[in-house]
Amino acid sequence: MAQCLLSSLAATLLCLAIATSGAQPAPKPDAALIAKHVERLGDADFNTREAATRALVEAGEPALPAVRIALRTSPRLEVQTRAAQIEARIIAGCRKSRSSEMEFAAIPAGTFEMGSSEREAGHRADEKQHTVKLTAIFLMGMREVTQEEYKAIAGTNPSGFSASGEGKAKLPKEGAVCYPVERVSWFDAVEFCNRLSENDGYKPHYKIADPKTAEGSIRSAEVSVLGGRGYRLPTEAEWEYACRAESTGRFSFGDFARNNAGNFKIMTTGGYGEAGETYNLGRTAAVGTHTKNKWGLSDMHGNVGEWCGDWYDKDYYAVSPGEDPPGPAKGTHRVIRGGSWMVTDQNCRSATRFSLTPDERKDYVGFRVARTP
Repeated sequence: MAQCLLSSLAATLLCLAIATSGAQPAPKPDAALIAKHVERLGDADFNTREAATRALVEAGEPALPAVRIALRTSPRLEVQTRAAQIEARIIAGCRKSRSSEMEFAAIPAGTFEMGSSEREAGHRADEKQHTVKLTAIFLMGMREVTQEEYKAIAGTNPSGFSASGEGKAKLPKEGAVCYPVERVSWFDAVEFCNRLSENDGYKPHYKIADPKTAEGSIRSAEVSVLGGRGYRLPTEAEWEYACRAESTGRFSFGDFARNNAGNFKIMTTGGYGEAGETYNLGRTAAVGTHTKNKWGLSDMHGNVGEWCGDWYDKDYYAVSPGEDPPGPAKGTHRVIRGGSWMVTDQNCRSATRFSLTPDERKDYVGFRVARTP
């Protein structure tokens, strides 16, 4: 709890810092010089290879494209090994926002079975199991965006479970310290990503045109993806892959729910077949309160549902590409993953899909941030 109080203070100070100066991007290294350093990774002289390795690590993210090409195409084991080490060291240096206290897990590229088997308890028709390959390392927020973080970036706290929200009576005596932000529209979430990108010195990932607001929230806008290294919402495939963290069961922690595993309703069956609840907090909980998965991500099951970047289509899994699926090209609803505090454990499985129209704001929906260095 002390850490959460410190985070709250940091967020307050951050509001003042952002108002006067944004984080300055590092000087852009010369592309030709980066290429020369990559060539030297295979030099016959050990000291030359070492110097090139150090230089590329110091160059940081701008060096990643050239380093990754060497990793994929070089026939020399020495170059491949050094390129992999350089990539890992650069990614390790990207795991914290430059302008805030937000921390990220580095999620490795890999292949997994997305969706669920028809034999899985709780399986739904829109969860057709299929193989998906994610081809690049990406960063995923280790926790859901908190109310303090959201206010520091967006300037407001729309949450229902807050000191001034409709759900304040349900909060513990210390208040909503380190609680996830909720009651944010999908448009609010992508706007937050853009602002965080600008504060950290990255070009915004999204173009947001003709925004229309009501009650301090963006309710409609023309949103297009610009791409690049800025912050964004995870794709639905990235979200499930990160949630599973190499697990294959109903949840990242196994096939059966338990009281400390997530903030959701746990249902049990009595001796006479009557359903009952053994755990129901009835509100959000401080982020990180419940079990983390293998990759260090908290609250992937329950607490608040999380907006993803994709449009929702119940039949998309049957036609989605096998590599880096971006989601449908159009739709009326956006994907929400992770279930929430108000639904049962069965509805918080790794494969469970929900959706809302992008203008909707609910006290059971928030988001977490992703980025591709």
